[in-house]
Amino acid sequence: MYTWMHSVSAEHHAFLNKDDDVDGAKGGSKTMQKRHFHLSFSDESCKFFCCSYFARDFHRLRETVFVPPEQSLEDFSQSLSECQPWDAAGGKSGSAFYKTRDDRFILKEMNSYEANASSFEPFMAGYFDYVHRSVHSEQPSCIAKILGVYKVAVNNFVTGNSYKQDLLVIENLFYGRDIQEKFDLKGSIRNRMVDTSTVADSNLVLWDENLLKTMCDRPLYLSSRENTRMLEAISYDTNFLRSNHMMDYSMLLGITRNRRELVVGIVDYIRAFTWDKKVEQLLKQSGLLGRGDRRQPTCVDPGLYMERFKEAMYKYFITVPDFCFRGVPGGSVEGTRTEELPATSESEKKMEGTAKELGRAK
Repeated sequence: MYTWMHSVSAEHHAFLNKDDDVDGAKGGSKTMQKRHFHLSFSDESCKFFCCSYFARDFHRLRETVFVPPEQSLEDFSQSLSECQPWDAAGGKSGSAFYKTRDDRFILKEMNSYEANASSFEPFMAGYFDYVHRSVHSEQPSCIAKILGVYKVAVNNFVTGNSYKQDLLVIENLFYGRDIQEKFDLKGSIRNRMVDTSTVADSNLVLWDENLLKTMCDRPLYLSSRENTRMLEAISYDTNFLRSNHMMDYSMLLGITRNRRELVVGIVDYIRAFTWDKKVEQLLKQSGLLGRGDRRQPTCVDPGLYMERFKEAMYKYFITVPDFCFRGVPGGSVEGTRTEELPATSESEKKMEGTAKELGRAK
């Protein structure tokens, strides 16, 4: 725990007391609260508290998605025992991030809107069903899996400082891969450009407009088989998110150094379309924010968000015939990855040139 926890002034974070809702979701039902596991202990200077949300549900989920010997339940616990702060370059949320030392998992701080019981609890109930159904029916999915949700808190009796956070544990999509370029894609081109002229950071996460600029010279090719499977996964996933009133999610895209593999996954998908997002949409549409930009704002209702997202992902990836690729393994989208292998023969190189022209025309 000490490897990633840091002290926070008591004036910013109050420690849990007897009257606090230890489940961190005010208004949560008693039935839901019984699904959470609480643990507290103390030493000579501090009191520690941990709540494991939906403990049994997540245990069953991890049993379903972990495939020994590559990953086991024991490995998961060991990974979480050693974490460190991580600078997730490119995000706007302001949330704290941590990464396990073995690089397998990412921990993200939940804000008050994400942890709200009225949207969080119903969503998680549907989420467990959706992931189990996807795995057992071999339905393609590219959602980056949430593998645990925890509240952690520390109260230091000596200094008077306290600390409290709700954390999501998410699979690291880029684990074990030499990723050279990273993109956070929302399907919007309004204020979605990262200025790279003054930044030279290999960990920098770029946005939609950066990708479109890059594609003029280096389009992203997928075989028709892989592209079809990826679009099916996006359709299933975004329909599930829309049905739960979720929006503002992203497609995280990683391109390996040799450009032979693309890694994709939908992330940040537990943000419901609550009143603050509705106000944000109205303000941006009115022109009061965004300096009169007439383009559709990033924040829109879940139905519109889903349609715009799917349309953009269709345009971002260029389909070429399967014979332009060789040795492509099947079923890669199911593991949130799509393989990209370059053309080699003369005829295939001609097809690649044709695909580039089509990409520029798009």
